[in-house]
Amino acid sequence: MAEKELFKKAYDIAKRDLRACYADKGILAGLKRFDDYWARDSFFASLGALCIGDNKIVKKNLELFLQYQKPTGQLPRRIDRYHVGLKYLGIPVKRDPVKPKYTTSLGYCYSVDQNSLFIIALCEYVERTKDYSFLKKIYPKAIKVMDWNFSNDRTRDLLLEEGYFANWEDTIFWRGQLPYTNILHYWALECFAGILRKAGLEYKHYRNIAQRVKKRINDYFWNRTYYEKTKKATSKFLSVDANLIAIFCDVADRKKAEKIMDYIRKKDIDSDMPMKNSYPGYPLWRNSPTRLLTLTAGYHGSYGWIWISCFEILALMSIGRKKRAFELFRRLCSRIVEFDGVYEVYSKGKPVKGFMVESEQPFAWSAGLFLYAYEAMKKQKLLK
Repeated sequence: MAEKELFKKAYDIAKRDLRACYADKGILAGLKRFDDYWARDSFFASLGALCIGDNKIVKKNLELFLQYQKPTGQLPRRIDRYHVGLKYLGIPVKRDPVKPKYTTSLGYCYSVDQNSLFIIALCEYVERTKDYSFLKKIYPKAIKVMDWNFSNDRTRDLLLEEGYFANWEDTIFWRGQLPYTNILHYWALECFAGILRKAGLEYKHYRNIAQRVKKRINDYFWNRTYYEKTKKATSKFLSVDANLIAIFCDVADRKKAEKIMDYIRKKDIDSDMPMKNSYPGYPLWRNSPTRLLTLTAGYHGSYGWIWISCFEILALMSIGRKKRAFELFRRLCSRIVEFDGVYEVYSKGKPVKGFMVESEQPFAWSAGLFLYAYEAMKKQKLLK
């Protein structure tokens, strides 16, 4: 297949899969196991929806999560359309009305990244649509969304803390100060300051905090080669997703970004397409009891994710490595076209299909970020 045809076909498949996840109230994570409104999935997916002009569904999704905002400013981790326990037993019973869920799947802690991702999606929406009237209308609630993050800085050292299973790796035992959550926090602060300035609202407070948070992230997590998963583990882990996002949103300066990408290339971390989220993979004992009991350990750490490969492409373009970005993009398009869909997780380049784990398809998060990366490739004139 000619490259032009390959890219167009992958684009059309991703657009089809993303739009298949649009529902009456917002964007669903998927249509099978994940057919509810998941915050992180829908907010990442929103970046791609805006690229194809689907502004109304993004606004509707933002309004949905604001509807269930707590007085503290906390947003739900997900909003359930079904009784989840019954659904996984094969008995789909719809909820009316829908029900917000704030804690993690084990009910042990609440998630922390959804507020940052809401702000990022909101800023992208306003930036593209110039809908400043919407921003001003929800301004008091948006301030609460942003400021809720600070309640998770319990040590008052500018880094957010989180409990077990609190970020997207919600089947892995980590807690404390982790790079993914803090890098998203910086990204949210910086883009919030930028959009407030354009709207003529007070922004300097958030710009100042953003720069202090950025410095703190670099002081704390940087180990001279990459941002470490945590300072508290005896083994060193490269949090692939966090490092790539750090390059894309300018937490990492050019010198650091070059070192991260050189390390990824040296260790051949992106030899699989799509790429895994951790190097090395996590030991068995770090997996949640649910994963161990269902013999699905490795869901986070052993499988590949299209959305992470999209951030690698974006990171490479941001430091001028366009040839490598193009090569990886072509390989990613080949995966999408080969299996006629954007799937959730991959093993050795193929969608996972097992007794206990079957890759979700369509998968809005990855479809949306593919469209986001596609647009960036077009802007860089890498696609004809």
